Amino acid sequence: MLANNREHIRKLACRRIIASRKENKNSTSVRQFRVPPSNMQAEDYTEIVYWYKANMSEPPILKHVSNEDLEGFVSGQETDPSFLDLSKCPCHTQSTERCVHLVTEASSKVCGEEKRDGFIKSRIESRKLMKSFNSKSEFKLK
Repeated sequence: MLANNREHIRKLACRRIIASRKENKNSTSVRQFRVPPSNMQAEDYTEIVYWYKANMSEPPILKHVSNEDLEGFVSGQETDPSFLDLSKCPCHTQSTERCVHLVTEASSKVCGEEKRDGFIKSRIESRKLMKSFNSKSEFKLK
């Protein structure tokens, strides 16, 4: 949301980060990720998470950004968002790319939510059954 082209969405993201910092101010425990409750009827990606039900915590990538910078950004005093510099952060892992490929493949092969879901689940199960190798040296043709 911080990288969104819409200014009001970027400001909303900053306010949520500041609120999560205040909420978890004295917390010294390791952050555990839990999938938040989802709104599958959302019309915009900013509405997918029920923010009032979610256990909010600050994104680790923003630990270096001070509250003053974020508050300045929200209030409009800091108009240059370059202090955030999120462009160098990889946001797609190899497993994410595999999932995107699998969902794309499923949508081109079958029609309907239930059939697509079944296709994806059966592919995942069949991959679990297949033998996997950690390195090329383990793979030997006989």
